[in-house]
Amino acid sequence: MSAFTSIKLFHHDSSSLKPAELYADLSKLDVTTAELSWQPYIEKKIKSLESAGTSQDDWPEHLHWDWSQLRRDTQSKLAHQWYGIKCDGKWQGLMVLETALHRARIGADKGKHLVYINYLASAPWNLAEFVEAPVYGLIGTIFVRVAIELSFNLEFKGRIGLHALTQSEGFYRDICGMTDVGPGQEYSQSKLRYFEMTKDQAEDFVREEKQ
Repeated sequence: MSAFTSIKLFHHDSSSLKPAELYADLSKLDVTTAELSWQPYIEKKIKSLESAGTSQDDWPEHLHWDWSQLRRDTQSKLAHQWYGIKCDGKWQGLMVLETALHRARIGADKGKHLVYINYLASAPWNLAEFVEAPVYGLIGTIFVRVAIELSFNLEFKGRIGLHALTQSEGFYRDICGMTDVGPGQEYSQSKLRYFEMTKDQAEDFVREEKQ
């Protein structure tokens, strides 16, 4: 685990900002630790959904993500970068970025490099789908800002893209201000929609975050 950057998360119970740390280059141990702490909440949710007879179409869409396997799949690929947010001694969120394989699809920058968000998730105790009173907020927003900053650092002008889970579309469209490009060809079977942030949208996002 690399050195961290100090950030702040929104603590719902106290309606205040609380110091946290953003880490890059997560190790296999970091990811496994996060997964083990998240697993009891995930297993409890699955049992609850099964007991209620809830259709799997209505389950939280990232329940099946195997973070340890994802770490193994990407550890030898230099274009993938892992980030994590830690607070209260626990991993509050994980994100995987990719910086080489994807290109912009919209506007004058079509065909140019961008930072692609492969995976992004908050810990289950921060999500209303899992608990009645989520603990921390701003995880998703902070991760999007990190992706944008990496894009600027790589001289990609802030461009980022991703395929959004259906339950997350509103966040990327309405909160982050990204453009909904429509169903992505790479995920035609699952109909995941592709979202992209242009240079101008990235600049707007960063400006609003600083206000």
